[in-house]
Amino acid sequence: MDAGACHQTGRTGASSSVQSAGEFIQGLARQGYQCLTIIRLALVVPTTVLPDELHQQVTSLRTAVRARRGVFEHALGLIWTASSVGQEGKVIHSLLIYDGAQVEDDIQRGHDVGHYWVNSVTEGRGRYRNFNQHRQLHGVASGLGCLRTDVPSEMGWLSFQLGYGMGPVGWPLTIVGMPHGESPARW
Repeated sequence: MDAGACHQTGRTGASSSVQSAGEFIQGLARQGYQCLTIIRLALVVPTTVLPDELHQQVTSLRTAVRARRGVFEHALGLIWTASSVGQEGKVIHSLLIYDGAQVEDDIQRGHDVGHYWVNSVTEGRGRYRNFNQHRQLHGVASGLGCLRTDVPSEMGWLSFQLGYGMGPVGWPLTIVGMPHGESPARW
């Protein structure tokens, strides 16, 4: 998935962060990952959570993903947006990327990560929405599941999700993943 694929989603002037996210995923394909399991979650905290506390919570999640233990075993990356305020509270849209050869049950893994967010990160104050469980019903507003990196239509769908499914259009994306050329074990 390159910048052209991002543009083909119909989004004119795709943000550099969407292009960077696409390049990150393309890098995973070059490193030999033929199948990626993509889990889309909305991570929610009450509007009363202060910005510093929310930053600490996101940092905690990022650290857990990089540690690759428990529900984050076989994780390859995390992409998320800044929080937006909705009826549910402050919402962070996120995509978790796993090695698809190791993690096939995206719906259950999404729930596992959601429970981790609620119980470990927000200490019972947060909530989550697992979009993967509704992907057959809601199309573009759904999760992704397992995608083959060598199938252009699947990578195009991922590009579309990066452009439109991650909260307000044009919001920057933050990417957490393995540094180029390093194995996940060296994060």
